[in-house]
Amino acid sequence: MSGTRWARRGVALALTAALTAALGACGSDDNDSTGTASGSTQASAGTSTGAAASCGGDAVKIKVITNLSSPASRPFPEFGTGAKAAADALTKDCTLGAPVEVSVCDDKFSPNGAAVCAREAVSDKVVGVVQYTGFGDSIVPILQAAKIPVLNSGTSSSESTSTYSFPFVPSIPALMGEVSIAGATGAKSLVVTPVDLPSVKFLTGVVAAQAAGLGIKALSPIAIPPTETDMASYAGQVLSSGADAVLPVIGDTQSLALAKSLIQQGASFQDGLWISSLASGASPPILSELGSDAEGTLAASFTWSPTDPDGPGMQQFLDEVKASGQPSGANDLTVYAVAGWAGVHVIADTLKGGDMTAAALEEGLNTGRNDPQFENYGLPPTDFTKPAFSSGPLAKLRVFTKYSSAWKVNAEGTPEPLAPDWFDVTQPLKVQ
Repeated sequence: MSGTRWARRGVALALTAALTAALGACGSDDNDSTGTASGSTQASAGTSTGAAASCGGDAVKIKVITNLSSPASRPFPEFGTGAKAAADALTKDCTLGAPVEVSVCDDKFSPNGAAVCAREAVSDKVVGVVQYTGFGDSIVPILQAAKIPVLNSGTSSSESTSTYSFPFVPSIPALMGEVSIAGATGAKSLVVTPVDLPSVKFLTGVVAAQAAGLGIKALSPIAIPPTETDMASYAGQVLSSGADAVLPVIGDTQSLALAKSLIQQGASFQDGLWISSLASGASPPILSELGSDAEGTLAASFTWSPTDPDGPGMQQFLDEVKASGQPSGANDLTVYAVAGWAGVHVIADTLKGGDMTAAALEEGLNTGRNDPQFENYGLPPTDFTKPAFSSGPLAKLRVFTKYSSAWKVNAEGTPEPLAPDWFDVTQPLKVQ
């Protein structure tokens, strides 16, 4: 398949939590057509400059873009607060010889809102952008034209192909990790419940290929319409299939509804049936909603979980969030908060000792300048200088890691490491 056709299918990389935003890109109406959100965005989201008075010089500006307000998708305020915590820590230590300023822009779960945020980043003369949004195709072209690099989740064709795009929390390895977890915990068969959109068929193909390589039978997918709210019949189909594990490739709201329907029909997650992501089907809000029924839930993740303070980078993350005075409740300390925090630190590591410009950041990320230590910030081993998959269709996309983490939810509803370290999703997983 040609690179152009793969680029057109890049939106298929949106899955689990990121899938919710990507689906909105397919069906959202453009209510934010005035393009006047900039001032109100800054007022509501805030700007973090840290201890600027003790660190002189012009601020190094970073823009964060995500949904803060629209109920059409789950808002991710913790993505911005994690980034602010990192900025405050970097400013306090004067790591870059100047204060680090993070401003958060609300894309309002709208392609027009996302474009407003991208133009705001250009007018603010930021050195880089860290985003978690389903509207990369509304953002990346604007930033690329201004030569501003952007760290993202790789959920659009632009994010999957632009040399100014750096997916640092990619979803594909996490999905492959879910399949590996299924195999490691004894599953002989699995069924995927994808949202019923043509682009998502790419993901079911990824699952089938991964399962075949691990000797697991991938049953026929049970597709769920994107507007469906009643999951009873789909839960029945899952149980009737006889699958040992179900992998939901749907948004948060549908994931919760499907999980509840499975439980109501007699399923127990202690048997390893429910395998999802800490970003979606096993996120803190969903685990809290399921209560004791969540015990036994299995999950992969594109960052380490802050529920494990002994994990790579997690104590530093927790300390910096606390020192910054950012929200720190159970639903605030999520993998999204880790991702926002990590993105700012990766930018700082790359710029350290050099020019504080977008051009220097783009060149540094593409060449590995200063060799940012991704694992120090709760991210999997990542190398922006080369693709993680040397052959096959994934080699054509900007996927820079083949590692994931594995988790199991305990009786208190808290994810604990199922494996002690990051694992290579191309190899069989050994659980502890």
